[in-house]
Amino acid sequence: MTNGNGQGQTMLGEILVEVIGGLILLALVSLGAYLKSPRVKDFVRRGYGRLVTKLHGLLYGLVRWLGDYWQLVLALLLLMGVAIGAVLLATSYGPLLLVMLALMLANALFVNWLHSRYRSSVTSGRQEMSISGGEIVFIDRFNAGNKGWNLNYWGSHNPRKTNRIENSSMVFEATESDLKDEAFGAYFDLTDGIHQGNEYEVNCKVKSDENTTMEFSLWLHDTTGGDSNINTNSRTPSTKFEEFKLGFTANKHEAIRIHLHNKPGLGRIIVDEVVARKI
Repeated sequence: MTNGNGQGQTMLGEILVEVIGGLILLALVSLGAYLKSPRVKDFVRRGYGRLVTKLHGLLYGLVRWLGDYWQLVLALLLLMGVAIGAVLLATSYGPLLLVMLALMLANALFVNWLHSRYRSSVTSGRQEMSISGGEIVFIDRFNAGNKGWNLNYWGSHNPRKTNRIENSSMVFEATESDLKDEAFGAYFDLTDGIHQGNEYEVNCKVKSDENTTMEFSLWLHDTTGGDSNINTNSRTPSTKFEEFKLGFTANKHEAIRIHLHNKPGLGRIIVDEVVARKI
């Protein structure tokens, strides 16, 4: 009788270890997702040490791995749940069976949610975003005024209308008659954290109003204007936020000029966020 109780206690201890392990995994992945929040990104942007950004990259690497191998993780979680369930049934721990299966299902659903939300590099909606890893070297959500953007490059007859920052967004609104040239936009010269030979990714979240005919493209080069000159195709963005992004290799000038480039037309184009990462 005593031996049976001892075995039962041992089995219960093993089950508790599995439960704690599952909770630790869930906590780590949740922490990785939390580090993507605007508050933490703003904290990183203010420059309070590189340790947080390194941790951001490592933990978000875990999220990326889960996104790449979500089917495998899902299958392992379900198999683990079945195996533990069989052991529990064999030892007559009925109530614990229900708890464990619920935990396995919760983990499986969480992995599936991560995949569906973060796997795509093109996002829709203000709350969704790419999970590109790496150290953030620049972020602007336009919630603190103008941080150094040069507005209305190439000239505007009505600068307060054609390019402005309002409601935590960069807004472009111009017809051909509003401009001095065939296109316009805003640019930012990024030099902090840019070093020769390093690879960077610049992305921005952009949308347009309904019936807009204006076009947008992300355009990058160094500050001389001649080298490393690349851009996305010019087009009208969706009416829901989507991501435009480009890779960039820093040259000897160690700078990236980020252009939010627009062609005139009807409607408005709205940029919600601009982020640069070392990758």
